[in-house]
Amino acid sequence: MSALSNPFHVLRLLTVLGLTLSLGAQGAPAPAGPAPTVPGLPGVTLPGQLAPTAPQAPPQGEPVPQGSDPVPTAKDVLAALPAGEKGSETDLDRQVDREIKDLKKAYKGPFILASDLFAGSSTFRQSAVASVSDDYRLGTGDAMMLYVFGSATFDLPLVVDRTGDITVPKVGSVHVAGLRLGDARQQIQKLVNSLFSRSRVDLQFMKTRDVRIFVLGEVYRPGSYVVPSLTSLLNALTVSGGPSPFGTTRNIQLIRDGKVLQTLDLYPLRFKGLGMESLLLRDGDTLFVPIVASQVLFDGAFVRVATSPVNKDNPGVLVELQPQETAWDAIQFIGGLTPSAYQSLITLRRTDPNGLINVENLPFSEGSLRARRLFPNDRLVAMTRAEWTEGVVEVAGHARVPGKYAYRTVMTVNDLLMSPNQIQPNTNMGRGQILRTRDDQSTELLSFNLAKALQKDPAHNLALQPRDRVELFKVDDLRLKRTVRSWAPSPSLEPTTGTTGCGPRT
Repeated sequence: MSALSNPFHVLRLLTVLGLTLSLGAQGAPAPAGPAPTVPGLPGVTLPGQLAPTAPQAPPQGEPVPQGSDPVPTAKDVLAALPAGEKGSETDLDRQVDREIKDLKKAYKGPFILASDLFAGSSTFRQSAVASVSDDYRLGTGDAMMLYVFGSATFDLPLVVDRTGDITVPKVGSVHVAGLRLGDARQQIQKLVNSLFSRSRVDLQFMKTRDVRIFVLGEVYRPGSYVVPSLTSLLNALTVSGGPSPFGTTRNIQLIRDGKVLQTLDLYPLRFKGLGMESLLLRDGDTLFVPIVASQVLFDGAFVRVATSPVNKDNPGVLVELQPQETAWDAIQFIGGLTPSAYQSLITLRRTDPNGLINVENLPFSEGSLRARRLFPNDRLVAMTRAEWTEGVVEVAGHARVPGKYAYRTVMTVNDLLMSPNQIQPNTNMGRGQILRTRDDQSTELLSFNLAKALQKDPAHNLALQPRDRVELFKVDDLRLKRTVRSWAPSPSLEPTTGTTGCGPRT
């Protein structure tokens, strides 16, 4: 007889793996088409056909009673399941994920700081074998594999039942609900040693229990969700899409038994990697996202404004502030000023109750900004300073290597154009010009004869100044066009035109 032909072994393994049984006696709807059943248990259906496994050898030191079957391992049952049963996303999960993404696309306001924590998919799956530390507290539904080595060698799947006990066949039961995994291992060691001396036990998690929680408040899709018990607060919030544009990211509350057990601030988590406590969720826990209290808009040359997604209609980044925080705290959240920003001051634009916009310049210093309180709808703007280049001269136009070059003291046109040689065969040797920018930003145009400048004629080999631009021309660039009109004997009596060239203009 195969091990899987024993219905009670099959029921125990299905419970371990978290599979759903459909009991006809409870009035559950029958699945479409015939479903494989468990022999000896009418009305109990399996999610897929389980292939019989080869009988296992009896554990060392313990004979197998007559008529009993060896218990199949978890690997045998996982391998026998159809591929579609192994944790694939359901159509409902994908539909919820699409709805959340559509709601996020409908938002056209400024980027909300820390909202990118929820930019990915809202669905996630737990692996078949969970990695659990010894501090994990066991509860109803946790499934493990028991490995025994020594005078007796065997492995069995175990599950914590509704009473909080786990049962080792032919050995006994022990209460483990509420115990840490390390403590439960010691209790099971004592239980096994009561029959098998000099044996060592080990527990490996197969699946953590599921818990039903509620995600409420200002989230994209409030409701109840079933998540693994090891799910973090951040992942639990992700299944609902995260806070909506009206929800806070600084005061997310975990409520248990009617009391706020913990609050989560996403800013330290997003920008410093701090603030996430390893708190396990329980059945009935509620994650509540209140309405956002105070937001300030940052625009201009701030670091996280420059690196955030751009909304052309509503530029900038919204930063949420708590009551005790000041303008200096907000500046730290936004990452400070960019290198191209004007470093001396920033502009505060505040709208009064009558709709009048008041503009104030704030010195960019820690002392001044720590003393400045901000209010909802305030707007802070960092201006970009104008940049110009000092200590360079430029060669432009019809040159071999146009570009900017370092200025040297007592530098002339000849020095610039001959190192390297900038003259091309069709360069106009009769004329060049210098566009000079003065300190007051006004400009002056100077002309010179290029051929004479290369011969170092003092009248044309002009001395250069920083920010001068030397322009060279082609022969054809300065040639005037002449139009000749003539009459041809044609029926239309239309004039014809032609052009001839003349010499270069000097």
